[in-house]
Amino acid sequence: MTEKEKKLCEENYNLVRYTLIHRLHIPIQELDEYHGTACIALCEAAMAYVDEVQKKSKFSPYAVQRIYWRVLNDMKEKKRKNKNSSGEEVQVLSFDRTYEVESSSSQLSMWDFVEDPMSKDWEDEVESRLVIDEVLTQKEKALLYMRLSGCRYREIGKRQGYSGQRAHVKVSEIKQKVRTAFM
Repeated sequence: MTEKEKKLCEENYNLVRYTLIHRLHIPIQELDEYHGTACIALCEAAMAYVDEVQKKSKFSPYAVQRIYWRVLNDMKEKKRKNKNSSGEEVQVLSFDRTYEVESSSSQLSMWDFVEDPMSKDWEDEVESRLVIDEVLTQKEKALLYMRLSGCRYREIGKRQGYSGQRAHVKVSEIKQKVRTAFM
């Protein structure tokens, strides 16, 4: 790396944490798992930016996108590796509690909200989900699930019968409700 590339990396190191927490919504406990990948992506972004992209855009948005996609691809790769030889995901436990999504005919099980049932912290995660189960209504759970599964606010609003901006407000209110439940 050149001095200019190193300087870019040092000045924008905070983008690693920002991308992991705010863009990819990775829990703080799991940051270490993806930190290395994110740092490598930041360095690659700096090298590519200095060589090619510098005149076309600012570095921060460019680096955030590079970090985001690199870590996302890493997450997908790890998920693929967790599948057994028959191609089905390994599921150790089942949870018979289901949620009916009001605007859709699909049902959600508790494990749809648990990211990794094979992790050491799955009991804490299930306990957290049980608290969420007590605090949120069925509709709120459905909205939160749609947002966490990657739906845009516009899509959520369309499914629920209101604007994308209103969907954003509703999801923000739900997140705040969950935060206060854990305090």
